[in-house]
Amino acid sequence: MREQVDIPISSIARALRAPETAQVAFLLVLLCAGVAVTWVWMQHLDEVIALYGFSPTALIDPSWLHPEFASDFPNGEAEMLKSLAGQIYYRLGALGVPRNIFVSGMVFIEFCTLALGAFLCARAAAPERPAWTAVVAALLLTTGSLVSCDLARWFHPYYGSAYNFAYGFGFAAMAAILRHKPIWAGLCLGVTAAFHPIIALFFGLAIAVAALLDLSKFGLARLVAGGAVVLVITAAWTITMFGDAGVSGETVDPQLFVALSRLMSSHWFPITIGVFWDRAFETSIPFTGFMVLLVTLLRPFTPTTGQLDRRIGAAILLLLAVTAVGFVASEYSGVPLLVKLALHRASSGVLLLGAIVVVPCLAFDVVSGSFFRAALAAALLLMAFWHNNGPPVLLCIAYAIVVVLEERASRPRAELWMSGTAILAALAIVAMFAGTSAMPELFGHLNLGVSALRHPLFLLAAALAAAAWFLRAPVALAAALAVGALAWAPQAAPIRDPAELEQAASFRQVQEWAQANTPVDSLFMLDPTLLYGWREVSKRPSFGTLREWLYSGWTYNTRADVFRKGLERARWLGLDMKRYLNTPDRTATYFRMTDEARRLYNSMDELRLAKAAAQFGISFFVFDRQSATKLPTLSIAFQNERYIVLAAP
Repeated sequence: MREQVDIPISSIARALRAPETAQVAFLLVLLCAGVAVTWVWMQHLDEVIALYGFSPTALIDPSWLHPEFASDFPNGEAEMLKSLAGQIYYRLGALGVPRNIFVSGMVFIEFCTLALGAFLCARAAAPERPAWTAVVAALLLTTGSLVSCDLARWFHPYYGSAYNFAYGFGFAAMAAILRHKPIWAGLCLGVTAAFHPIIALFFGLAIAVAALLDLSKFGLARLVAGGAVVLVITAAWTITMFGDAGVSGETVDPQLFVALSRLMSSHWFPITIGVFWDRAFETSIPFTGFMVLLVTLLRPFTPTTGQLDRRIGAAILLLLAVTAVGFVASEYSGVPLLVKLALHRASSGVLLLGAIVVVPCLAFDVVSGSFFRAALAAALLLMAFWHNNGPPVLLCIAYAIVVVLEERASRPRAELWMSGTAILAALAIVAMFAGTSAMPELFGHLNLGVSALRHPLFLLAAALAAAAWFLRAPVALAAALAVGALAWAPQAAPIRDPAELEQAASFRQVQEWAQANTPVDSLFMLDPTLLYGWREVSKRPSFGTLREWLYSGWTYNTRADVFRKGLERARWLGLDMKRYLNTPDRTATYFRMTDEARRLYNSMDELRLAKAAAQFGISFFVFDRQSATKLPTLSIAFQNERYIVLAAP
């Protein structure tokens, strides 16, 4: 008879509760999430390139560097080469590695850069907490929507760009300054500037405040050396990459620049686009909830954590002040450079640095808190995977109330006053919005997240989180977050709408035909309401689209000739731009303009197209069958179910 070996249950429990087990489990979850995000992002890469453009793959062999693109109207993709991320794609892409392998590797490295930076910063911000809580912070900043409620509507995380590289190095710089390593902080911040100078500006301000509040721990020589490293790297990169760029916008009419940008931009004018009203449900309301969490969990007056939390809190306060300045500058300054800076984007920095404080506390509470505190903390963490645009505000308030009640006898009075004030302010904001279009259901999914209960995977994750609390086993929380992160991963896909995927596939067929069957310098005119996709697949120049003429072609590198040419082409199409500028309802006006542009293009007859071909050298015209009611009687060069290409007479 085989001998049986009894393993005491207590040994299993100890293994499940061991910090080392939790650390390994959470790292595995993080790596699996990175693989899942990369795989999902790559799934429909060809369709994304065809319809949207602005893909990092465009940097491997930039079409605008080819001489046959002399007639192309710029769409703004060339500005991506000014980033260190763009240069990496460009330089390494020339080595001949298969495109999909190279790009998927870059996206995974982008994920890991952000994750590592967030982990280092979370460890530096709370070294007394278990290391696995910092991995949870990294997971919630690379997946989920916990911080996807910034007041500029950039909606983190967004993959396939320079943003996450910049955030990762920015976090690393913040971690270095919290650990009193200014030279390392300067190096990381300089690299951040090479990836994205505006993100570097925000992290630089936060780092400066964090250093000033603990000045006695830094030697003057080391601080000066750290600052010099930042300045040298930033200056060298700026001179090399931006030397001839029209960054200031001073070469064009500033009033017209601002009016066009206000009409076309989804980020630069927060008051105009309604972040405090029409779009408050996705921005200012969840942002308020997040701030309640942050104020409640920061402990600037607690002796054991006060110094670090004061430095982080002061950095966040400064970024909030920059955000407020950004609101005023964008809406009322009338200065193109201030509009381009989008200083209100500092709200992203508030959320990112705030998450470094909030997420480890929530994760620790799930395992070690009281029943109600653990339940609310678990709900807030898991909702990030089944709830869009930040945490549900009512859950944030409920959690904060429980924390204040539990700690009212042990925490300094000043911290309790801070938390109480934040809770009351949030309740006042909720009451103001209750019943309005910005908050149609007070106790609905947007504010309480109740609809997540309909998702079986959410219920599974909640059960695992409950097991983590009952067993005091972080490894069970790792399993819960693994379910959540993998359930969220499809949200990383740039295209999720089946109708858009179908359109993109049809449009890609047109581009592939153009590449294979037309002369390399053939100029195509597309339906002007299309976005930025065309050049990378077709390898053919474009006459431009509405968004390229009136925004992306000149918004970052503001050249007067491109600015003027874009306006001329909009007028040539038949648009009276005076009807669309400086109107009270920006969104409705924008869609009215695009509808008019679509109607004008699809109403062109043979004579009008012949004149366009003669005036601009256009070789082919691309029409969308869903918009074209009566096509001109020109020779059909190509057609599929969605698009038809007519040859110029």
